[in-house]
Amino acid sequence: MRQSISRSRIIVCVSWALAVGLVLDVRASSGQVRLGAVGAGTSTRVRATKPMGYPPIDNGFDAYYPAFTGGVRVAAGDVNGDGMPDIVTAPGPGSAPIVRVFDGASHALIREFMGAEPSFTGGLFVAVADVDDDGFADIIVGLDAGREPLVRVFSGWSGAVIRRFLAYASGFRGGVHVAAGDMNGDGYADIICGAGPGGGPHVVAFNAVDLSVLASFYAYAPTFTGGVWVAAGDVDGDGLADIVTGAGAGGAPEVRVVSGKTGAQLVRFSLYDRTFTGGVRVAAADVGTECDGCWSERDGLADILTAPGAGAAPDVIIWNVGSYIPGGGSSALGGFDAYDSSYLGGVFVAAAGPMNRMSIDLPAPDVTVGSTFAVAGWALEEQTIPRRLIPPDAYKPLPDPNPVDTIHVWAFPLSGAPPIFLGAATVGDARPDVAAVFGDRFLKAGYHLNVAGALPVGDYDVVVYVHNVVSQTFNNRRLARVRVR
Repeated sequence: MRQSISRSRIIVCVSWALAVGLVLDVRASSGQVRLGAVGAGTSTRVRATKPMGYPPIDNGFDAYYPAFTGGVRVAAGDVNGDGMPDIVTAPGPGSAPIVRVFDGASHALIREFMGAEPSFTGGLFVAVADVDDDGFADIIVGLDAGREPLVRVFSGWSGAVIRRFLAYASGFRGGVHVAAGDMNGDGYADIICGAGPGGGPHVVAFNAVDLSVLASFYAYAPTFTGGVWVAAGDVDGDGLADIVTGAGAGGAPEVRVVSGKTGAQLVRFSLYDRTFTGGVRVAAADVGTECDGCWSERDGLADILTAPGAGAAPDVIIWNVGSYIPGGGSSALGGFDAYDSSYLGGVFVAAAGPMNRMSIDLPAPDVTVGSTFAVAGWALEEQTIPRRLIPPDAYKPLPDPNPVDTIHVWAFPLSGAPPIFLGAATVGDARPDVAAVFGDRFLKAGYHLNVAGALPVGDYDVVVYVHNVVSQTFNNRRLARVRVR
C-alpha cells in the first residue's frame, strides 16, 4: 500500500538569467523523508535530484521552450486530485502568459492556459491552494509589473475563473506576489497578496469566500519600496495559516511571520549577510527534521524556506521557527545550493500545503430515501498534528494521525424550515481504497451514521461537517440532496 505523501513539496526556480527549475518531492517512506531536486542549466528543463549534491532522480522536463531566459515561477499543489502535488509553472517577463500544469508523478503536461491577456508579456506569479474547498487545488495568478494589480483564481477542477479582483489601487503597476492558506479555519484557502516593487511593503489577505479583507499591514517600513514576498503556513501549530513575508530587493534580508489568527508578529529574523539587498523569497511547509543525514519526521509546524534574489549564491535554507514561539528565534534545519554556487541570478522557492478532502458515498445525490437511511463516506486532512497534541505514549513518527476528530451531520429543509441535527457520525471506519491513493495514515478515514425516523417527508440538503482537532473548527463540508418519502 502506498505510503503517505507529504504536501511539503518544495519547488525552486531561478529568477532571470536561466529558465530552469528545482523540484523537491518530500515523501514519507520507511520512516524517512526523501527529497528530490533538479540541477541547473541554460534551458527551461526541470529535473529531480536528491539534495546535498546527490545525483538526479530522473531526466525531468522542459517547462517552456529551451531558449527562453525570462525565468520560471513555480508552485505546487494537487490540481488533478490524485494525491500527488502537481507542478504549476508561469513565465517571467518576455513570454506570453502561459500557465502550465505538469503531473506530479509523470511530469506530463496535463493543462495549460493563458493566465492573462495574450498580449501581456510582463510575467506572472503563481500560487496553488484549494480556494473553493472542492478537494482540488486551484491556481492563483498575479500579474507582474506593468499592469494593474489583478489577481485571478482558476479552478483546479474546471479551469474556469472563480475569483477575480484588484489587490491594490488600480494605478499601482509594481506587480502582485501571491500565496494562499486557510487563515480563518473555514476550509477555504484565503488569498494573500504582497506588493511588488514601487509601493510600500503592503500585505493584504482576502477571504476566499467573499474577498473581504482578513488582514492588511506593512511587513516592513512603509517607506520601503522594494516589494514584499509572501507565503502561508501554520507556523505556530494552531491549525490556521500564518503569513510569512520576505523583504524585496533593496532592503535587509529579513523574514517575518504574522499570526493568521491574531495579526500579531510571531517571529522576525535576518538571514544571509546583512549587507545583502537582493531580496528574500519565502515559502512555508512542514518539511521535517534532520537526523543522521536523513530527512525524517514532521512536527506539525510549518518550516520556512528561504531563497535569495539576485546577487547571492543560490543557497536555499530551511528554517525551524515554530518551536521558538513564543519568544521568537530560528534555527536552520538544513540547506543546499539550488544551482552552481557561481550562479547569482536569484532563486524562487515554493512548497505545497496540506489539502482537505472528503466524500459522501451514501446517500447518493438526488436520491429518494425512506425514513431510515445511511450517511457514509470518508474525510481526511493532510495537516500533521503538532506533537504537543499527541500523548507521548501514542507518539510514532509515521503514520501521522488524521486530524479529523468529529463529524456532524445536518439536514437543511429546502422549504426553509430550521435545520435538523441528525447526529455525530462514527469515525474511524477502514477505507483501504482511500489509503491506496492518499497513504496509509488515512486507512481509517471512513465515517458512517444511521439515520432513523429523524426527518419528516420532504426534500433536504444533507450536509456533512468535518471538525479539525488542531484548529478546533469545522473546516470542511459536503452536501447531498435527498427526497424523504
